[in-house]
Amino acid sequence: MPAPGVPEEQHLDTERLARPDIRALLAVLSTASQLQMRGQADLRRMGSPLKIHEFDVLVAVVAHGPLRPSDITRKASLAPNPTTVSSIVSRLEKRGLVTRQSHPDFGGGVLVEATERGSEMLDQLFPEVERKVISWFRGHFSDEELIAIAEILERI
Repeated sequence: MPAPGVPEEQHLDTERLARPDIRALLAVLSTASQLQMRGQADLRRMGSPLKIHEFDVLVAVVAHGPLRPSDITRKASLAPNPTTVSSIVSRLEKRGLVTRQSHPDFGGGVLVEATERGSEMLDQLFPEVERKVISWFRGHFSDEELIAIAEILERI
């Protein structure tokens, strides 16, 4: 039995895919996937030891840190799940790019903070990623459109 408001027939047809909600969601997912693939390829070409999700977590920690792992899950643009964040933080910690310290307000909780080495690595990598990936994205929109996109998506 279908949920209330969901049509009995569940086939993905042209009409259903043209619905504004589905069309917008698929466009967001497709664009995010393209950005992720471009970012990963550029990091590889640059000889970076970081994978795109590690880069993303390091950006979140440098920009907003120190952060609890649950906050990293919300701040990282690629939105990894909590288990993935934990393993990414472990890899970054082994490389000396972040540290975990006891949270002063939450017993048993931790804060993840970028080390000087992590900040320096990001300082080296970010300009090239910005030049390639972000400029590719930016090239599709005017400043006004970028502001509108950001404002719309930040509501989610």
